[in-house]
Amino acid sequence: MLLASNLVPDVLNTSVQISAEVSQACSCPVVVVKNGEGAGALLKVVPRRVFIYVERSAESKSTFEWAMAKLINPEIDEVCLMRDKAAFCMDGSQSFASMEEERLKTAKHMDSLVSSLRGIGVCAVKKFRNVDCSAESLVSLASSNSCDLLVCCRN
Repeated sequence: MLLASNLVPDVLNTSVQISAEVSQACSCPVVVVKNGEGAGALLKVVPRRVFIYVERSAESKSTFEWAMAKLINPEIDEVCLMRDKAAFCMDGSQSFASMEEERLKTAKHMDSLVSSLRGIGVCAVKKFRNVDCSAESLVSLASSNSCDLLVCCRN
């Protein structure tokens, strides 16, 4: 399992915490990539199911772009995009109209990521809505769907 992160000082502690939680929850080896250079070549050999956790943040965008450029082999990989089930506040503090607007923005974001993957030649793309963004939930969803690599970055 792979955790990719373009770490900046503000998110270092969070990324290390998420990495530790994922490695404890996962029975397979976990690799943490602290910068985007060099890791992809070793990991592009056999067909894989690559899960990428995405959110609408700069760090997530950077990690997704790194995976597209350095990790994903469009000819052999299946890419599964995961996102939070509730990508917006559902505690009653937002109006239905603003929640619907956030839902539409999230759907549009996911569609743009799928288009980007298709643009580099990835034919097999799936989208998953995760129950929550805890390490256990991410690993559970990825494992139950025969994930070979899990790529994520938390802001």
